[in-house]
Amino acid sequence: ALARAEHQNESRGGLVVEIVVAEPGVGREQGEGLWRAQLQDAVAQQRGRLVEFPVRDRTGRMLHLECPLQLRLDADFQAATIWLPLAVRARMTAQVDLFAIGLALQAIAADGQARCVNVAPASLADAGFLPQLRELLDPSPQMARSLLLDLSEAAATEHFERLLEFGRQLRPLGVRLGLEHAGAGLAQVDRLYQAGLDYVKLDASVLLGVAGEAGRAAFVRGMVIMLRSLALKVYGEGVVDAMDAQALWDCELDGLTGPWVTAGPNRAGS
Repeated sequence: ALARAEHQNESRGGLVVEIVVAEPGVGREQGEGLWRAQLQDAVAQQRGRLVEFPVRDRTGRMLHLECPLQLRLDADFQAATIWLPLAVRARMTAQVDLFAIGLALQAIAADGQARCVNVAPASLADAGFLPQLRELLDPSPQMARSLLLDLSEAAATEHFERLLEFGRQLRPLGVRLGLEHAGAGLAQVDRLYQAGLDYVKLDASVLLGVAGEAGRAAFVRGMVIMLRSLALKVYGEGVVDAMDAQALWDCELDGLTGPWVTAGPNRAGS
């Protein structure tokens, strides 16, 4: 519970209280030493897989696959909602993120499809992360050009200098960089134009119900205009129904992801 609350505080800001009552699962009542050992073993033994969710434009064309990492810490594969707070608390996000990026490069080499992997803001603070990432990418320039890396909005609002260095190191390799789960916090970033980003993904909480709320639609249009002025692509996360999807296409977003998009390629532009 403490690990999850700390992770939410880091990624979303504010004070977070997490209460767990008799909840089974990895990391509960087991101790930090065991979490670290489980995470280390999962990475060392390559016990992980990427789950794939499409991001499509309004014609239904695949832009890239979002690929969250699942780790098998015990008998089952666990989503990031379980293992990421533990990895942050154990200061192991850099190792896990490098593992996920390596899996994405292997998949790109197999089929040529662009893939997007999330990078934890905590990884940017690890002195070894960028050199090891460069070492991973340098032998595979073609695959690097089909790799996208997402960072949370907090990377721009709270760790801007680290984000700048991240862009300086990776943009020459052809890697595309963007912010995910973005919202009103971007307005607080005075030098966003310097960050070397390629795209921004607007958070589902910003977009949900946009079809029925004129004020929300106006906010989204304003975000799109602002981000387009910085030459950034704008994608929408977590789209669940056709009405919201159409409203977002009317707001001129470049692509959408979420349950509605995943349900079928022919629905993305309808």
